[in-house]
Amino acid sequence: METFEVPLTLVPISGATWVQCTGVPRSPQISFGQCASLYGFPNAPVGTTFYGLGGGITTSTQTPQVNPYNSIVLRSNLVRSQGLSFPTDYVHSLALNASFGSLLESPSSEPNYFQVIHGQHSFVEIKFWTPQMKQLTLLDKNVTIELSIINEE
Repeated sequence: METFEVPLTLVPISGATWVQCTGVPRSPQISFGQCASLYGFPNAPVGTTFYGLGGGITTSTQTPQVNPYNSIVLRSNLVRSQGLSFPTDYVHSLALNASFGSLLESPSSEPNYFQVIHGQHSFVEIKFWTPQMKQLTLLDKNVTIELSIINEE
């Protein structure tokens, strides 16, 4: 993204107003907020970033991060794999390899079996997390998960 100086002689379009600075051409002020990394700009500590103040051209200094995650981690309340995985309730990692709006599918593979915590369980909870272990909120709750449990007694 680039910003350019606005000449002092430029008249705003119909319905728009702006206050002109005295004697110095200024670039427009752009606030990206939480979307800054999508466009390749760093986040400011307060969540807004302003570029283009003063003369000249401002270009992004970072690689845009349109999709900051490459997988989704599934975790379950039934599993505690102490010493085998971190987090210990890890069940599966789903690669994000589909185009935007398409279904995410995990390729067919051998099932993974984890030891279930001994005792009675009144519910099965599977949560979705980023690789940085931030919990995700599902907007589309149309999800199919195949869960296979075997008894080795």
